[in-house]
Amino acid sequence: EPETRAIDDYITQLFPDARIGNETDLNDAANVYTASMYIDLHSYGGSVLYPWGVTTAPPPNHDAFRAMARRMAWFNGYEPGQSGASLYLTDGASDDHSFGTLGVPAFTWELGSAFFESCANFSNELPDNLAALRYAARITPAPFLRAGGPDVHGAAATPTGVEAGAPVTITATVTDARFSMANGVEAVQAITSARLYVDHAPWQAGAAPIAMQAGDGAFDSPTEVVTLTIPTTGWPRGRHLVAIEAVDGSGQVGAVAATFVRIGLHADGFE
Repeated sequence: EPETRAIDDYITQLFPDARIGNETDLNDAANVYTASMYIDLHSYGGSVLYPWGVTTAPPPNHDAFRAMARRMAWFNGYEPGQSGASLYLTDGASDDHSFGTLGVPAFTWELGSAFFESCANFSNELPDNLAALRYAARITPAPFLRAGGPDVHGAAATPTGVEAGAPVTITATVTDARFSMANGVEAVQAITSARLYVDHAPWQAGAAPIAMQAGDGAFDSPTEVVTLTIPTTGWPRGRHLVAIEAVDGSGQVGAVAATFVRIGLHADGFE
């Protein structure tokens, strides 16, 4: 049908082909360094579903898919699972197509509790789903690799603005425990380290990691408050990105969070 061809063409234009081998082989894994994400929003059912839908057999990259789904479901409270095994078999689903053809980590979210949802019920679900979408965006540079690692949230700079050379304290909470356990159990690890990057995301060329400290003095828990006071000597005027990531006991790096530091803040505001 023309509608199906249009979706096919659109997905193919959006995403580079990260499929390693034969796209007709359902056991052929995608490139774990794939930097993309596809989410198809449906109604209804309260589910976070991943391929395959065409079979009950688990997909390649299954552990990473399961971790991603359980991370997302932590935010929206939905039940995570493989589409064909936990719901019903589907032919020609767009998430199967995106993953099977291009190697893109792909999901279907079943929103709400009815096909014709009341506006009030739908609005009540939006904040949790926005948080889940933000999480998906924060792992998109390497979803297959980052989903199993610890999440960073609550990143903040104190103070938020200073003159160049003054110190700034960066804090955040990192946790490996943000998994939905609604459909099975995911392993939760202790945090082993955290690091920040100034004016770069961790995956960008020139990114230089700076080790952060555990607020209680030791990295030995699945949830840690991390902190570091950094000088701003030589920082030019303007707004500077500070990105934070953490590593757990399995060696996995997780989702990135960020805050900003402004250089050149005076009593009458930012120049």
